[in-house]
Amino acid sequence: MTIPNCSGETSYFNSSDFMALAFHVMTAIEIPVHAFVFYVIVYKTPARMVNVKWYMFNVHFWSAMLDVSFTFLVTPYFIFPATAGYSLGVFIWIGFDPVYQVTVLVIEIGMTIISILVLFENRYTALASSREVFWKRFRKGSFVILYIVAWTYFIPFIFQVPDPNLAVPIVLNELPTIRCFYTGPIFVFTLDSTVVARVTMLKLIVEFSYLGILVYMTFQKFFEFSFHCLTFLEVPIHMFVGYLILFRTPKRMGTVKWYMFNVHFWSALLDVTLSLLVIPYMLFPAAAGYALGLFTMIGMDLALQTTVVVIEIGMTVLSILVLFENRYTFLAASSNFWIRARRIFIGFCYVVACTYFIPFNFMVPDQSLAGPSVIQRLRTLRCFYSGPIFVLTQDATVVAWTTAVKLLAEFTFIIALVILTFLNIVKKNKVASLSKNTMALQKKFFVSITIQTAIPIAVIIIPLVYCAYSLAYEFYSQAMNNICFLIISSHGLVSTIAMLLIHEPYRNVLFRWGKAERQSRTMSISIARSFNDRNSTMQIDFTKCACSALNIIGQCVERNGYVYTILQ
Repeated sequence: MTIPNCSGETSYFNSSDFMALAFHVMTAIEIPVHAFVFYVIVYKTPARMVNVKWYMFNVHFWSAMLDVSFTFLVTPYFIFPATAGYSLGVFIWIGFDPVYQVTVLVIEIGMTIISILVLFENRYTALASSREVFWKRFRKGSFVILYIVAWTYFIPFIFQVPDPNLAVPIVLNELPTIRCFYTGPIFVFTLDSTVVARVTMLKLIVEFSYLGILVYMTFQKFFEFSFHCLTFLEVPIHMFVGYLILFRTPKRMGTVKWYMFNVHFWSALLDVTLSLLVIPYMLFPAAAGYALGLFTMIGMDLALQTTVVVIEIGMTVLSILVLFENRYTFLAASSNFWIRARRIFIGFCYVVACTYFIPFNFMVPDQSLAGPSVIQRLRTLRCFYSGPIFVLTQDATVVAWTTAVKLLAEFTFIIALVILTFLNIVKKNKVASLSKNTMALQKKFFVSITIQTAIPIAVIIIPLVYCAYSLAYEFYSQAMNNICFLIISSHGLVSTIAMLLIHEPYRNVLFRWGKAERQSRTMSISIARSFNDRNSTMQIDFTKCACSALNIIGQCVERNGYVYTILQ
């Protein structure tokens, strides 16, 4: 074995003697302090803190146990970056296997974290969450899982401990200077700590994420910060997709270009309004809340802000309806009656979307009377929110039913248009009223816009169902309110990303964005004309086609009035 260069490596602070002495000094300081705090929690906790007393005791117990294990029972002497070391404490004196000592430390770390999580969950349940059966069952189940994981997740790694006769020389070779200051035994837990580290990291991320949600979700500042982060993410994506629709939409999609831009415009505007301009802090089941955005900073009336949001929601839904109506008219409808009636119908829908909510502005109650009523109704609200409250109405029945009927009528019409258009496409395929290539392209595009619309709608169904449940059953959870409106405000972002990935022309631009300009090249390819079986050969400039030879195969090319399908 090569003799290591020990110059500068013989410091007392490197030695195991220093670690043992330091840990034992810490033990002498910690034990009296921990014992005193135990006494204070058990016997001096005031009556007003009785509902949190044993949760605090639980945190202190596991923290104290972890301290004593580290400084007295185990006293670990780690030699990172190797997953190795040795024990200098009482456990090793009594012959306790080092692998079990590691397991004890890991379990105690896990239990300390869970005790803190349980403490904050108790505060959340007492101050923010409604005491309904759902949350009580959910919290019990989640903690049972966390406790089981904390006690068992590390056990499989015990059976992967390598043979010390093979592992120790490898560690000594990796850390050649260790024998300059430590000549004792070495325990190697694993030669590759990747799996252990990743599993432990994942467990900690889950636990601290849960803790973070419990601590911050009910607070106004966190809610406001979340919306600002959402705005920062949304705006560049919306602008990029707006550019793609305006300047990269192919000619074959010219008839639908502005309808798609209309959907994107209203979706993006609704996102920006919710996440930057208004930032609604809703207090369901009460028809009340407050705005935390720019409109409030410039003094805009809260009733007017509510009306703006409602109108933008209506215009977003209507833009989707108009898009599908365009596809239905283009592919299915042929009667003059519908061509005339559609203008009147769509005009009526626009009038309703822009005006139906206005009468409710004149029903806003006296805030000096309505505000205290909401605070009395939501007794825990002032535990975490001390700002102003705007009450739209004290009885949301009329507003809720009117909005529900309007949305039901609009979505019923959208579904009807989707079904009728699809049936008509199938019918035209059978009778061959249009060329197969044309019908294939139209069918593919129709399916794409259907998926593009269905994905964001599916995303916001759960928050909408929760809002309806909250109003119907007087269920109050501010954390759930915040989560639901964060999801709703991301509707446009989800819709935009779906449009970007589903439609091939936009997807192609995205994946080629930033690449070097392609060299113009011409190649001969075999093609088949769509009107007969005769093969021919033509020259295609791939720079003008804006795609590579690989991606253009199988696509349709129109040239001199003929449609060609590229075979190879």
